[in-house]
Amino acid sequence: MKQPFFSIIIPTRGRPKYLRDAIVSALKQDFEDLEVVVSDNYNDGQTKVVFDEFKEDRRLRCVRTDRLLNMPEHWEFATQHACGQYVLILTDRSVLKQGALKTIHDGISSFNSSVEVCSWRWSLYDDTAGSEYGVGSMFKDKDTINFPSRRLAEEFANGLGGYVYCLPRGLNSCYKSTLMQRIRDEFGTPFKPISPDYYSAFVIMGTAQEVLYIDKPLVVFQGNADSNGGRGMTGIDTGYLKDLGEYDIHTHVPIKSPLLKNTVFEDFFVAREVIGGNLKGVECDWSAYFETCYCELLIKKDAGILSSDVMDELFGEWKRALSTFDQPTQKATKERVEILIESFIFPLHLKCIQKNTIKSSYLIRVKSWIKKLISAPREEKWRSVLKIAGFY
Repeated sequence: MKQPFFSIIIPTRGRPKYLRDAIVSALKQDFEDLEVVVSDNYNDGQTKVVFDEFKEDRRLRCVRTDRLLNMPEHWEFATQHACGQYVLILTDRSVLKQGALKTIHDGISSFNSSVEVCSWRWSLYDDTAGSEYGVGSMFKDKDTINFPSRRLAEEFANGLGGYVYCLPRGLNSCYKSTLMQRIRDEFGTPFKPISPDYYSAFVIMGTAQEVLYIDKPLVVFQGNADSNGGRGMTGIDTGYLKDLGEYDIHTHVPIKSPLLKNTVFEDFFVAREVIGGNLKGVECDWSAYFETCYCELLIKKDAGILSSDVMDELFGEWKRALSTFDQPTQKATKERVEILIESFIFPLHLKCIQKNTIKSSYLIRVKSWIKKLISAPREEKWRSVLKIAGFY
């Protein structure tokens, strides 16, 4: 049997509507050389209901865990069933845009198949307004760039910034199966706690010399209120952290709080220690680290989900950690934070998780639809995520 070019892996949590959208966006691509593997994480049968709708398509198959796995374990289980040359993880909240696979294939092929990993931008779907945002680009002169992996690691260590789009996370990248086999043979699973998407990105950047980046959104994410990352940014996702078991999430970071950005830096430091390679010697700009974590604290405060006592503890731990650094770092951090506070705007894609939004979500949805109907041009009225992605 011929090896497909792409293996699209969909690790699902049994969310029928999201899963169906993800499958449709994969099977209806204008690129045929693929397989789609849905990984059912021991749910109550909802996956089968959706899968049966498409079971006649020979490109689609389903695998199932024998117990409930946490996210890193499930990604490892699911990707082990890939048969393609390149593996792409499409979570069940993700929708491929029409033409995405052809764009990725053409980009890889233009480099004579020497590309081991490719990443791309993404956009977000606002299901209250039926619209898409985050569709801009970073580089105006060209839309396909071959980045040295070390450069991307250094950009990350200097503060996440816009280069987060370039990182080959599992959510916005594909990797060559032979690359991942080398990584598994030498270092074990590439999907480790805390964040398997970021940790795998760091592992890949430590191993592969270059990352091909496509500067256009090829996938759109929906259901932001159901996102582990969204919940972690606005509150503390204790359920996800509990699922990880006995794992110390603060071994390598100075702030001993469960901040989402803090855990990403923890993953980076762990990967740098385990992998070395292109990550060896990449030092962190600590003032950028503290600024990034402070920004998250502002988001949590404005979200209004955590109590004032909890917020006081989080800000107090941030201050304590900063006080252990030298005076130049403290001074640079305070200057960054002053500018951050003056310019801070609550992120649009997290509005659906704010406490006041949750309480009045129905009213907001109705108002949004009315506003769309009155003010938007006919072709811009409320659209489904699949329509925005170029289907139907």
